[in-house]
Amino acid sequence: MKYIPRLFPGMDRLENQYGISSHVSWKGYDYDNLFANTKIMANSGSNIVRTDFGATTINWGTKKQDFSIFDNVINEISAQGMQLLPIVYRQSYNKYTKEYADSYKAFVKKCVELYHNYVAGWEIWNEMDQINAREGTIPASEYIPLLRDAYQTIKRQNSNNLVLLGAIGDINKSYLDELLAMNAADFFDVFSAHRYTAKITPEKIVDYYQQLFKILSRYRAIKPVWLTEAGYQSYSDDTDPDLFYTEVLPKVYQQLGIKSAKVSLGVLYDSRISRSITNQDNKIIYTGFKSCQLIELDKLKNLSVKDFPVLMILFGERFPKFYFEDLHSYIKRGGTVVFPEGGAPLYYDWNLETNEIVGIGKKYYKQLHIGCMFTWDAEAKQLNIKKMHMVKAKMNLSSNYSWSKDELSGPRYLTEINLQGNDRVIPILEGSDGNYSGLVAACYKLNSDLKGNIIIQTRTNNSNRISQSLQAVRAPRLYLLSYAMGVDKVFTYCLRDRLSAYGYGILDSQNREKPVCQVLRTLSEKLPSGSSRPQVREYKNQYIASWVTPAGKKLYCVWSSWIGQKSNIIVKGHAQYYDENGRRLQKKDFYVSPSVTYIEGATSVVFIN
Repeated sequence: MKYIPRLFPGMDRLENQYGISSHVSWKGYDYDNLFANTKIMANSGSNIVRTDFGATTINWGTKKQDFSIFDNVINEISAQGMQLLPIVYRQSYNKYTKEYADSYKAFVKKCVELYHNYVAGWEIWNEMDQINAREGTIPASEYIPLLRDAYQTIKRQNSNNLVLLGAIGDINKSYLDELLAMNAADFFDVFSAHRYTAKITPEKIVDYYQQLFKILSRYRAIKPVWLTEAGYQSYSDDTDPDLFYTEVLPKVYQQLGIKSAKVSLGVLYDSRISRSITNQDNKIIYTGFKSCQLIELDKLKNLSVKDFPVLMILFGERFPKFYFEDLHSYIKRGGTVVFPEGGAPLYYDWNLETNEIVGIGKKYYKQLHIGCMFTWDAEAKQLNIKKMHMVKAKMNLSSNYSWSKDELSGPRYLTEINLQGNDRVIPILEGSDGNYSGLVAACYKLNSDLKGNIIIQTRTNNSNRISQSLQAVRAPRLYLLSYAMGVDKVFTYCLRDRLSAYGYGILDSQNREKPVCQVLRTLSEKLPSGSSRPQVREYKNQYIASWVTPAGKKLYCVWSSWIGQKSNIIVKGHAQYYDENGRRLQKKDFYVSPSVTYIEGATSVVFIN
């Protein structure tokens, strides 16, 4: 058992720790329906709204200069009991000139004069290190004087107003090194961080904070940290990969005669895995099964097909060849193996000790009686196969399940070339480039020397999006780990799925709440402002967070970073259990899963060795 370390000098008790980044000052975005939008943000548990204060928004320095948009934003946010975190910038940065710097300084001064009583702080620019940044890309040496002038201007007006360093995209180490080497830390109170974890599980943010702490320490620049943008981009249509698990696979199991409701799904796992695996914490993958259990690679050799008739492998195109014979034996004995996404299975040998991969191509395909044609194969070139532009189902589904556009390049078509005996292929999904059509998901129903089944979907899953349900599962874990490590405030990005922000919102494009909205609302109720900073313990991929509310109530929150784990946690006392949405659970229904469970009234919650 180990404690997640507290690294940054944040407050011992959290205060107004929930933020949301929203383009609430932009017409055509969240400024439209301003009253309704600010009410939604407050109702979601947010205390602070981070938004753009761009000079061009109010026509700064022209005869049409008008602060009414900023006034309206401030009024509505204040009316909902929230504060504002303005990002103060001028668009279209080209190069540093005295005229540009003087104009920016005057803009900052005017904003502070008008609004210094309504803000949680002032953030000086946004992702100024990023190429083609909307607010303008600024070399570190030219950003420093802008930051210094803004800092001094703000402090002269209100010394209590906090100044945030403009957030840097992820950790741009070279840019951050440049800033800190030029004494940037003299001109900000709070380090503003951005972290988009894409398909990576929230627990990996621990590594991010440790890396950030190391860099700041080198320059003696340890400051309070706010995570001003964080979130997961989700699907909002029939390209949602969860549909493969909820609609496609149950139909395939039915055709194979597998009564999933009466059996447990096995998910292949190894404790040496040091990177996040797609869907390792997605409960959707065992839809329809009685239960789910992790199967260690070392147990694969003697895995009972009767106890675990279906084995899910989430390794994408990687697999440690040391265990291939064990996998082959399981299939030979009648087991069903599912490679649900990530490309063509077994294409790389995976060294779990070093995390290195080596391409081995189709080495094992003949032994498994499966086949795959890649666009770089001679046969594919002869057929002039091009990028797919559509995927359609070959079986009756209740949805129009397909793939997103960014997953159609480099298709992997499944073939019958290695079938033997009475083996046959059950078509599931077909892809096409308009000229050539081939299977991109299929079930190899084996009836030869192999008696099992192999289900493959070659969807590469190279999109950064995840399902809406998984977005909700991961969000509170990201917050709790951030607070435990010393981060004072976490801002979700953003309010609504729209344009460049598509998929990140707590609302979809039709203004309907996504599951993540209720989950964050529940977190803000269970861990309200004024609570002690959570402490988080970890043991074998399971986590226990604990804190004390302002009312003096001790609360616990538990979760795991993998599905199918046997619980290593014991709860003592007359406890009450609540799920991630705040619904009461019976004790018999409680189990440790990737979805957080809140526990109240327990005398202790501890790990079992």
